[in-house]
Amino acid sequence: DHRAREERLSHFAYHDTLTGLPNRRLLREQLDREIARARRLRHSVAVVFIDLDEFKAVNDTLGHSAGDRVLKEVGARIQSCIREGDMAARLGGDEFVMVLPLQAGQDYLEPMIQRVLDSVSRPIRIGNRRVSIGCSIGAAVFPRDGRDSETLMRGADTAMYRVKAQGRGNLELFEKQAAQESGPPRKVENF
Repeated sequence: DHRAREERLSHFAYHDTLTGLPNRRLLREQLDREIARARRLRHSVAVVFIDLDEFKAVNDTLGHSAGDRVLKEVGARIQSCIREGDMAARLGGDEFVMVLPLQAGQDYLEPMIQRVLDSVSRPIRIGNRRVSIGCSIGAAVFPRDGRDSETLMRGADTAMYRVKAQGRGNLELFEKQAAQESGPPRKVENF
């Protein structure tokens, strides 16, 4: 009984209570581990920011319980797109993050992100309604775009916001020159 309680507490400390996905704390630890591993093995790691488009409208029109159902479904869809060894986490609100080790280079990255875009954009049934929601995705890759977790998170976030500014529902890889032209990056809260 004591051991089961400790396991539940540990789970709650490292997982989002709504979606069951890893939370910000576990994301940070896993990303730091993957960067250290990639540095040793001379591989790459992608950090992928996913932000739901027009999610506020779901909460405003259908209520927060419907919004929670959408977040759970989106979390499950993202999780179903990744490989073993990858990580999908909920950063908070309607933001998700994936950590993708790239042993074979970037050949895997863009097709995988396209699968996420396609999966998230499928309508979600809530009661007798079908809710359509899209997402905007930005990615940054170690070591090209940064050598630590905070820099990579900021780069992926910057790329995602460029997608939103250009019309949403797409993906963009971080590029330092484009980031400098678009102004200072938004601060990723509490990472």
